[in-house]
Amino acid sequence: MKFMLAQTSVIEPEQIECDEKFLQTHTKTIERYEQLPAEETAFGYTGRVLVSKEIEITRAFVEINSLEELLAFVAKYGLIVLSENEIEIYDDYRE
Repeated sequence: MKFMLAQTSVIEPEQIECDEKFLQTHTKTIERYEQLPAEETAFGYTGRVLVSKEIEITRAFVEINSLEELLAFVAKYGLIVLSENEIEIYDDYRE
């Protein structure tokens, strides 16, 4: 099973200290509302417009297919936080 991988002490996926990790990049579309500038308004409308933007996101993953592999991972890296589709190497304090 493929799990998204995180490490408490780092933010960037490239910095995660894990020999088994692999990186994957995918495109994500984000949408937000922006206020129209006064010079771009039409017929007195000064509202907001929905803007879509595609961004590239790189994430770290690890493949673990059995309980034995999971236990070996824990033995190698110490404490982990396991959720449905993510493993976090818990190597620092967080709230």
